[in-house]
Amino acid sequence: MRFVKKKVYLVISLVFLCVVYSHAQVSNEWNTVKMGGGGFVSAVIGAPAEKNLFYARTDVGGAYRWEENTQKWIPLLDWVSESEKSLLGVESLAIDPQSPNKLYISAGLSGYGWGGASILRSDDYGETFEKIPVDFYIHGNGMGRQTGERLAVDPNDGNIVFCGTRKNGLWKSTNSGENWSRITSFPITSTPNLNAVCFVLFDKNTGSSATPTQTIYAGSSKEGDNMFVSKNGGETWNVIPNAPTINEIKPQRAVLSSNGNLLYVTYANGAGPHAQTWDGVNDPMDKGAVYKFTVSTGIWENISPINLLDGSIWGCYGGLSIDPNNGQKVVCSTINHWGQQQIYTDGSSAWGDRIYVTEDGGKNWKNLFSGSNPMKLDKNGISWISGHNLHWVGSVVLDPFNDKRLFASSGNGIFMTENLSTTETSIMKFCVDGLEETVPLDMVSIPDGPFVSVVGDYDGWIHEDVAQFPTGKRHEPNMGTTTGIAYSPQNKQVLVRAGSSAAVLYYSTDTGKSWKFFNGVPDVFKNGKVAVSTSGNTNIVAWVPEDSSNKMYITTNWGVTWQNIWNNSYASLKGAHPYADPMDPTLFYVYSPSGGKVYKCFFPVHGGNAEVTLLGDIGSGGSPNLAVNTHLSADFWVAVGSAGLKYYQNNSWSSVNNINATAVTLGKEASGTNYPTLYVWGTEGDTNGLFGSTDKGVSWQRINDEAHEYGGLGNAGMILGDNTVFGRVYMSSAGRGIPYVDSENLITSVSQPLNKQNQPFDYFPSPFSEEFTINTYKNFSYSVYSISGALIEKGNLRTGEKLGANWQNGIFVIRLNDGVNNYHFKIIRQGK
Repeated sequence: MRFVKKKVYLVISLVFLCVVYSHAQVSNEWNTVKMGGGGFVSAVIGAPAEKNLFYARTDVGGAYRWEENTQKWIPLLDWVSESEKSLLGVESLAIDPQSPNKLYISAGLSGYGWGGASILRSDDYGETFEKIPVDFYIHGNGMGRQTGERLAVDPNDGNIVFCGTRKNGLWKSTNSGENWSRITSFPITSTPNLNAVCFVLFDKNTGSSATPTQTIYAGSSKEGDNMFVSKNGGETWNVIPNAPTINEIKPQRAVLSSNGNLLYVTYANGAGPHAQTWDGVNDPMDKGAVYKFTVSTGIWENISPINLLDGSIWGCYGGLSIDPNNGQKVVCSTINHWGQQQIYTDGSSAWGDRIYVTEDGGKNWKNLFSGSNPMKLDKNGISWISGHNLHWVGSVVLDPFNDKRLFASSGNGIFMTENLSTTETSIMKFCVDGLEETVPLDMVSIPDGPFVSVVGDYDGWIHEDVAQFPTGKRHEPNMGTTTGIAYSPQNKQVLVRAGSSAAVLYYSTDTGKSWKFFNGVPDVFKNGKVAVSTSGNTNIVAWVPEDSSNKMYITTNWGVTWQNIWNNSYASLKGAHPYADPMDPTLFYVYSPSGGKVYKCFFPVHGGNAEVTLLGDIGSGGSPNLAVNTHLSADFWVAVGSAGLKYYQNNSWSSVNNINATAVTLGKEASGTNYPTLYVWGTEGDTNGLFGSTDKGVSWQRINDEAHEYGGLGNAGMILGDNTVFGRVYMSSAGRGIPYVDSENLITSVSQPLNKQNQPFDYFPSPFSEEFTINTYKNFSYSVYSISGALIEKGNLRTGEKLGANWQNGIFVIRLNDGVNNYHFKIIRQGK
């Protein structure tokens, strides 16, 4: 585990504000639900001077480092806070060739307005970072995000770093990224597709140790002149003569032979990765080529494996890699091209992109997916990927130390082979353990049952064990982006999900093992949120479609008939989420985030009119995701931002105002208690994060830390307490899958006099004003935490030990450990 502290200091010169991140140990265990990939990995890069060192970047899910011993990817940016979530959009990576421990990341999602862009730099392989805010436009999820790398370190002088930008030209740093200045001589500032400078490439041969490299190449995603070279370290730039421009093709990636004489470039007639543009300019991405430029002769040669220029075959070229020990061995990939079948080792197949290898500089190419010994794909223990295509292959990377190993990034993760061959069958494994890049949109924890998720693009999964990859496939039938999931509290085998396909709604009566279409859906709505309850043999489904302000549909016959129970006199339901009462199947609850009102919806199972009753006006701007007590009727919580929590019980409302609540959930109750554990994502004092309470919000303990913030709650804006495992809570994210924590330190007892017959210690006085005494009847170690989870002190106890003399006023949590058991109590210091 890593703990992140932030320290701010000022840098003289251009005076960029820098934040330093360092680490210490924390005790709560964080993981992500193991789904396996699921999102677009924009690129993989390898270190030229250190074996087995690879990094991957994603469009909205941060960056990762490869761990060779475990064959896993290690996330590097989980420390990103909610206010910094833009940094999860990683646009480019660069390793210092002379010092492989030094990593640079250009990060930002400027196109979404999610906050500023930054250069992140590390000198310990990404364990810690300095954040250097910059003024140029960075968009890790923008068009052309698979091109690159536009961030590059001079191989002869590690102080020099170049950064190509989307609409601010080319920039240079001479002090390892600390300060930046724009190179005004570079001829391109911006392009219509906002991908102005898509790669920077150094020719190491034109410099020497500590002497800056003189020849530098750069490409631009624009029509016409788009390949440039500098012969004086970037001071001036010229167009490379006769570079190809046929059919408006634009460079994607480039590699250079180790002697500097052969420059290979992949081309497409759009920025990519798919056939549409960011700004509406009509340049669909459906043509491309691979060219070789011989520097000594100035000759360009089209060496494309197949002709994708004349429009007869649809697609482009993207990924490109070269063997540093053999300038004639090159690997390239298509992108957005659909070729003949790719075969998995289990016999499933799909159409997708091609990967080609040449060992003679492009005279002859081998399509790895065809011939007498075609490459086969291996799902590698991740069942859902079987039969899915290797597509949007924006980067391929040969291992600089082993030309038999190749990484390929794709729209659903990373594939890797360790037996690359042009004559024998290669096996390319789906290699995403540790890399989770889905966008969760809803989830449920069924008591004593599975965890069920729905996500963008890939439907979602059923997990019997969230620490293992699901044994089954995605929810089938597939509908891609799925937005809502619910189970019936009266019959936990009944599930309903909503999404974006033509069918929109599906139901299951076997806990998701199989799914059926609803018989019909009303109007033309889709997506949204659902709830379901069961009365006898009747299942009542409530559906609030997306983008609907006055529709809550009810059906009791799986969509044969529907009734809209909402009307314009009620508050808007836009963005609302209905919930079923756990005990009374005729009742549903819904909160209007824009109107601030909470309603009870009664729907008689056997005929009669539905009734909608206003339960309260609690304020607008809250979370639509209610925390419903699964053990009681009409008992739930609503998070209302700065207004804290609103609690409905016994037909009345109460408030908890000691925390700002962005999201709320309930989870498994603690041993010895009779009410579910309450969790909140929000702010206590000046600390933002995840908090837990076993006393209905009287006191809070922070569960996460600055190493585990994941950019906040992302699209779904929700947290979810596990209904089976005490202390486990899940959170949504903007692209890091579903993080979850097992909060072993969540305090389960209250501060009160203890019975010596049951506890081997006692303490007094409580509250205390100066110090208090602990009498013990065996040996203990102790730890003291602030109520926000920070460790105050620790040590070993003697009987009669006095503590608290140097503490500030407040609530403290004491943990005692006798080598076998943990004991906890809370104590208050006041009156200092």
